[in-house]
Amino acid sequence: MPQTNSIAGIRRRIIGYGALVVCATGVIVSAAAIAPMLEHYTRERQEFILHEARGKAAALEQYLSHAKGVARQITSRVLARRLFLDHMRGAIAPAEYRRQMADIFSGAIASSTEGLAGIARLDARGRVTARFGVEIPAALRPVASAGSEIRVRGPVALATNRDAGPYLVLEAPLLDEQSRRIGADLIAFDVKSLWRHIGHNYSQEEANQVVLGLLRDGRTETFFVSPAADGEEEVSPLHVAALKQGLEGRFGVLASGGPWDDAVVIAYTPVAGVPWALVVKTDHSRLYAVLRRNGYVLGGLLLVVILAGSAVLALILRPLTGRIAPRAGELEDQMRRTTRDLEQELNERHKAEQALKESEQRHAEILDQAPDPILTLDTLGRITSANAAALRVSGYERSELVGRHFAALNLLTGVSLAVAMREFARIIVGIEIEPVVLWINRKDGRLVALEANPRLVRRWEATEVLVVMRDVTERRSMEQALRESEERLRNLLEVTSDWVWEVDERGAYTYVSPKVRELLGYEPAEVLGKTPFDLMTPEETARAADGVRERVARRESFAFQEYTTRHKDGRSVVLETSGTPVFDAEGRFRGYHGISRDITERKAAQARIQYLAHYDALTELPNRGLFRDRLAQALLHAQRSERLVALLFVDLDRFKIINDTYGHAFGDSLLRETAARIGACVRRSDTVARLGGDEFSVVLTGLHDADNAAKVVQNLVERLAEPYLLDGKEIFAPASIGVTLYPVDEENPERMLHNADTAMYRAKELGGNNYQFYTAEMNVRTRESLALETDLRRALERGEFGLHYQPQVDLATGRIVGHEALLRWRHPGRGAVSPAEFIPILEDNGLIVPVGAWVLQAACAQNRAWVDAGHPPLRLSVNLSARQFRQKGLAQTVERVLRDTGHDPALLDLEITESVLMHDVDEAIAELRRLKDLGVQISIDDFGTGYSSLGYLNRFPIDRLKIDRSFVHEVDRSQENAAIVRTIIALARNLGLKTLAEGVETQAELDFLRDLVCDEIQGFYFSRPLPVEEYAALLGGQSATVAPPIGLAAG
Repeated sequence: MPQTNSIAGIRRRIIGYGALVVCATGVIVSAAAIAPMLEHYTRERQEFILHEARGKAAALEQYLSHAKGVARQITSRVLARRLFLDHMRGAIAPAEYRRQMADIFSGAIASSTEGLAGIARLDARGRVTARFGVEIPAALRPVASAGSEIRVRGPVALATNRDAGPYLVLEAPLLDEQSRRIGADLIAFDVKSLWRHIGHNYSQEEANQVVLGLLRDGRTETFFVSPAADGEEEVSPLHVAALKQGLEGRFGVLASGGPWDDAVVIAYTPVAGVPWALVVKTDHSRLYAVLRRNGYVLGGLLLVVILAGSAVLALILRPLTGRIAPRAGELEDQMRRTTRDLEQELNERHKAEQALKESEQRHAEILDQAPDPILTLDTLGRITSANAAALRVSGYERSELVGRHFAALNLLTGVSLAVAMREFARIIVGIEIEPVVLWINRKDGRLVALEANPRLVRRWEATEVLVVMRDVTERRSMEQALRESEERLRNLLEVTSDWVWEVDERGAYTYVSPKVRELLGYEPAEVLGKTPFDLMTPEETARAADGVRERVARRESFAFQEYTTRHKDGRSVVLETSGTPVFDAEGRFRGYHGISRDITERKAAQARIQYLAHYDALTELPNRGLFRDRLAQALLHAQRSERLVALLFVDLDRFKIINDTYGHAFGDSLLRETAARIGACVRRSDTVARLGGDEFSVVLTGLHDADNAAKVVQNLVERLAEPYLLDGKEIFAPASIGVTLYPVDEENPERMLHNADTAMYRAKELGGNNYQFYTAEMNVRTRESLALETDLRRALERGEFGLHYQPQVDLATGRIVGHEALLRWRHPGRGAVSPAEFIPILEDNGLIVPVGAWVLQAACAQNRAWVDAGHPPLRLSVNLSARQFRQKGLAQTVERVLRDTGHDPALLDLEITESVLMHDVDEAIAELRRLKDLGVQISIDDFGTGYSSLGYLNRFPIDRLKIDRSFVHEVDRSQENAAIVRTIIALARNLGLKTLAEGVETQAELDFLRDLVCDEIQGFYFSRPLPVEEYAALLGGQSATVAPPIGLAAG
């Protein structure tokens, strides 16, 4: 009975243990199947969410790049920039400025595809000068210290349009030509379309929440790009943690909970270029929904399998228990032994695991001792370990590297980052790659070149990327230096003006630089194998061969040797050549290497310089230096032959006027023609030279008496007085000639030059177009002229100048309508000096400019004083000299004088001679218009004596023509003068100009002008120029009308 109970008990235990084994096996099998599936699924979904976050960040970065491009286009619009600068200068009305800017901004908004919604242009102080579209809050306005880069001010909810959602605001600086900040544009973009784009889900099965976080003023702000499926917009602690990681430049995944409870997964990533982070959140209902459904089905199937298996096991074991029961004891003993073996195996396994840990520790210590930097990364690119060498090379602490993605650090930038990303993507899919060189940024900012050799390794169940690196900075630097040196050498050989060559011991070229193509026209291959003599002319070969062979025989260096070589086209090229012998390592002569330089132009220039040292470049006559030498030789020859030498100074009388009127090119043509005429009037044994400007000198040799010289000089005067036909124009340019004789007047060459110059100026004083022989009295006049010039330089500061006024009368009414201010000089020793004597000196030495400015100031002040004293306002005429008119800032000077004196611009008449206006017509017209803009009147003085064209006259903005006194003189008796005056008055009438006749001295002249209906007259017939006091009395005594014959009756 006990045996039966024991067997029954054993049977029950066997069946029970069997059922337990079946259940345990089912659970273990299920767990073994579900666990890796769960781990794989979880990792796959987390990686997918991380890639989705990275993709959304990339889309946002691309949008920011496009938005910055739009901002640059807006700030660079030329019209908007010009309007802004005009506004800042006050050159445009504010309302008109804002209207035109609004048109420009509205056009930019209408044509934008990036959601452009508003633009505000600010000045340097942050004040809004123009705007269009949504209003941008004042808190976002830039400060003056902001930089020159486009700044992202972040998504903001604009107060004027909160319902429309946030706006992206960019700050684009406005810079002047010196890159200084003068303002800024604030540009707002409606980012609803961007939100829709980055809020789009890559999986239609999920509806993830997308949140954008940014740092503003040290605080974190969040924007919900895409809310969760239930509309939740709450920032959880997990959000905060993820945003913090992202804003620190990291990216990865944070998770809470498991597949069977409330799980939340958040992927985070930084946004490049801005202090933003993007997070994507999903919860368990979406992340593990499929897994749960599969789990429930698998669990049900497992339960059915376990129950069915237990029942089957019971049926199978029942008949076996009878046979097993007798051996139950043996089985129990066996199970005890198995249990002991299992415990022993577990102990050994524990020891093995401990040994493995110690091995890994030793491995880590060994890696730390390795001289090369070593990193390990997981399959997501996060650094899992770094040895000591890697820390030394990078400059970072281990805590700063481990756990960070290699792309999120500032270690790699630019091309190196792109290469690393590409190679990492290849190696994690099993592709073996070759070592690559990456440039990394150390923490201290220095660049280090590392040769990285990555390998994919498996440790237990984990897969890692092992990266062994080697510091190749010095090697790369040397390679780079070598490449740069070779490139510099190639560039130098390409751009240098020298031809670099090498020849062997036989003299044949073994290397020629590409410069030979430019110097001699040959391709380098055409020259190789030839000798230098093959390229020389036969004559040059004969000249140079002996010297070259001698130097080669002595193995000597040579420098700056000149050889004439033939160009491929046949012309001669002069080369300056230097060379050095070449020896091999054993000291054997191997040839020469050196350089050759083309000095053909330099040699020609030297010859030209040598020529120009003695000859005038324009006329090719001897210059001053060669002339003095020729004069000295002529005097020595005359002394031996007892003959006379005549020295002539020739100066053209009207050259300055002609040169100013028609330009320097025309003047040069005149000088060349003059040189030819003088040369044609003398013998080949005589010397003609150009001393400078329009001055020529002639040395006549072998003369018997002064009459010989007089005949030559008279012929020369007549020849130079003949008209010139140049460029289709007939020009008269007579000359004044001074003559001195050797040894009659002087024997010293320098004093002869002085005497001839003095005689020439005497000829000019007599009206020009004549010649004068030197006399001793001329020196006295010259000294007086120099003394006069010296006194003139102090006359202005001493107050020796004064003004006289001559009335200008209206012929129709007989009333004084104006007066001309005329300069007078009272010398403290000589008394009153004639204007004809001192004004040309003022013109020559440039004093006419400050004196003219004084005349304008004093005359305007006096005319205003007469008006203030109760006299009727009269027009004031003031002459402007040629130098004054060409002086920079003439209009500003006139404006200042009018402002300082309070003179009415309409009462000021500026008189300018027509020859001055014809010097540079376009510039003259521009200057006249600047003067007319001041409101003054303009008259052409001495009209008819210059060369003005009717076409130009019509373009000049003038008011009146003043008929020169030379035409008015005896106009009633001279038919020629009468015709000229009649033509001028008719011309003025047709052009709508008034006429004023100068120098009226007789009743007959007055009557003639009255018959021609001349508008105004001026001259001694009415009044000489009067000093201020007498002229004031004249003004006070003028009657309301003047009865014929016209006079100035007392009022």
